[in-house]
Amino acid sequence: MKYLLFALAVPCVALAADPAPSTAPAQAAVVNPVKEADLTTVTLTPEAAKRLGIATVPVEKKAIPHERLYGGEITLPLAVSEGTGALMALAPPQNATEMLKLAELQAAADGDLSQAAVKLDAAKLALARAEKLLASQTGSERAVEEARSANQLAKAAHDQAVAKRTLLGPGFAASPDGKSWWVRVAIPAADAATLDPQATATITPPGTKTSITAKRITAAPLTANAIASTVDWYFEVEDPQRQLRPGERVQVRVPVTGASGERLTAPWAGVLHDIHGGQWVYEMTGPTTFARRRVQVARVAGADAVLATGPAVGAKIVTDGSAELFGIEFGPGK
Repeated sequence: MKYLLFALAVPCVALAADPAPSTAPAQAAVVNPVKEADLTTVTLTPEAAKRLGIATVPVEKKAIPHERLYGGEITLPLAVSEGTGALMALAPPQNATEMLKLAELQAAADGDLSQAAVKLDAAKLALARAEKLLASQTGSERAVEEARSANQLAKAAHDQAVAKRTLLGPGFAASPDGKSWWVRVAIPAADAATLDPQATATITPPGTKTSITAKRITAAPLTANAIASTVDWYFEVEDPQRQLRPGERVQVRVPVTGASGERLTAPWAGVLHDIHGGQWVYEMTGPTTFARRRVQVARVAGADAVLATGPAVGAKIVTDGSAELFGIEFGPGK
């Protein structure tokens, strides 16, 4: 029995000292790995390169301000009528019809206010005349009392006219030279603290490539939209040629606070997108040789694409002919 236990223990020790090798399969396999530095290079003949009209722009580092793009609406300049007192933060009109109705109400209220002011001045003069006649013993107490009552009624009517005009908010009026507009921009409340309130914005009308600078109007009424969680910023834009119209929508670029420094830039016209959303450019590596490079565009500033990653400074990026090179590489251009 003792020899049997010893014989059984020996194989157990041997198994513990020499475990069998693991045969678990690999969790992943990479077949035919290709580095992006070894991507396809397109080589053209001199005649083909000339026919495509290849043009290049070098990658540069530029001091491009960081801006955010918003939608704006052209509106008439706001003018505060005299005697209206404090302004109320009213929601601005949403279309030209509402703007016209509000302008008509404001014009009528301005007229009522002017009439009330004239009547009040006349009542004050009548009261002063009656009191003077009474002092010289050529008038009567009754005349003074009637003049005093008329003066109080005129003052009450004037106060009522002022209150009605104040309820209608700041008035719409033409600019002093008739060649400028205001632009109302709805800024998300979360963005307002990150924008530079003193910076000059850039206004771009739709369908054009011309940009117009606009200065912020800090004295504009404080309007907001609680439902959309936006606050309104107003900018003044010069329009000597009278190309803009009230109610017209424009693009507004507002600089971000403290966003300075040089950024890596490439021509936006040379950036291509594949079906997966990847962004690419073609770098000219020889007179007729072009290599595809991956880029990551952080934002677009005018004709420049601000790159988060991309080719080094000085690399020649294809602008004209980049789409044709893309087609040659992937088939449709053949």
